[in-house]
Amino acid sequence: MANFKSYFFQFISVLFSFFNVKLMLDFLGDEDYSTWLVIFSVAGLIYALDFGVGSSVRNQLARLIAKSGSTAVQARLVLTYYKLILVFVAGFCILAMGIGTLVYAAGWMQKFNTSTIVVLASLILIDFVTRAHHPVFAGLQQPHSTNFALASSQVLIFLGLYLLLIPNGGSVENKVGAVAILVFVGSIAVNTLMLVRLNYVIPLFAVIRTASSFALKSRQGVIHLQRGLPFFLLQIEFAILGQMALYFIYANFPNELVVEMAIADKVFAPFIIVATIIMYPFWSGYTLLIHRGETDRAFKLLRRQEYFSIVGLVLLIFSIMFYDKIVMLWLDRTTETFVFAFFSALKVFSIFLNSIYSYFMNGVGKLRPQLYVYSIGLVFALPIFYIGSIYQNIYVCLSVTPIVLLVSALTQRYFVFNVILATPVERKL
Repeated sequence: MANFKSYFFQFISVLFSFFNVKLMLDFLGDEDYSTWLVIFSVAGLIYALDFGVGSSVRNQLARLIAKSGSTAVQARLVLTYYKLILVFVAGFCILAMGIGTLVYAAGWMQKFNTSTIVVLASLILIDFVTRAHHPVFAGLQQPHSTNFALASSQVLIFLGLYLLLIPNGGSVENKVGAVAILVFVGSIAVNTLMLVRLNYVIPLFAVIRTASSFALKSRQGVIHLQRGLPFFLLQIEFAILGQMALYFIYANFPNELVVEMAIADKVFAPFIIVATIIMYPFWSGYTLLIHRGETDRAFKLLRRQEYFSIVGLVLLIFSIMFYDKIVMLWLDRTTETFVFAFFSALKVFSIFLNSIYSYFMNGVGKLRPQLYVYSIGLVFALPIFYIGSIYQNIYVCLSVTPIVLLVSALTQRYFVFNVILATPVERKL
């Protein structure tokens, strides 16, 4: 039943996200839409700045469930996590001001005044706090709750665009700012309600009412940070690899190419979303299996996901053939080139293949091989991105990320099957 809910809510999320892209493009136009993409990608980087504590808590919750730990113990762990999140936000306020200054100086937000930037930064930070339940529900083996939040946010965005912004489009001076505020306010509203849902799963509010609820022991914070730091480094490196092409293309290529890239990514996004729906529970699932010593079952699950990736690759290749028809039916616009379709499909496949092994390694806490591969990949990727953008070579800029992720996937596969599963991992957890 839980899996059915996850599939249903993800379907709603994907469906309305397609509607929303169409409405945003009609409302903003190509130039403003490319600016919105940069704003949203910067917000995505900030969401990754929980210093990996969320991923660490996710694994700890899965282990507590495996040990049949009490809900009170789970609630205290989650409460400590939220305390750290609030501490991070205090530091992020300074970081947000610095990022805003740099972005403004680079000319990416010239159409915004200072007050608008402050409002957007504040909304992003509040949204960051309210989204903190995502890894918690995953650790509690209830990913459908997070999927419900994502779907509800997309529906609210659709209603806001269709009923509020678009009918009054002529009177909106700053359309990009209006869209950004709508998106973040909708997300904040939905995710705040999810905290109430979380209290029905574990007695979070009851723990908050205790005398020591607001005290954060320094030792607790240090332990969580130590456990989360490797996850944090992975999140940052993966986010940079995923978003760097957008930044360089936005800075050095015409806005039309940014939109073309975004459209192609959106067309092929359902493939990675479907794959994520199937794979998402396995992160915590692998923690449970290895903790219980069921390595044979984990091995079989990895093999099945590899077979699924081959099927996905065939479907992606088939979809490229009909890319122009899909875009015409969806957005009523023609595509100038299949370059973006090819590289977006390749990126989707590389992300999925890489995630098969990284989800397993994250679940069992073996992060060092990933850190090595991503770090080396970034060292080579950044200068290549720079050279490709300076010489206006779109092929170079689009090919770097999928190549790095494919190399990462092959490297991680070796470690998973020949190192991790070949040793008694469960004794080291």
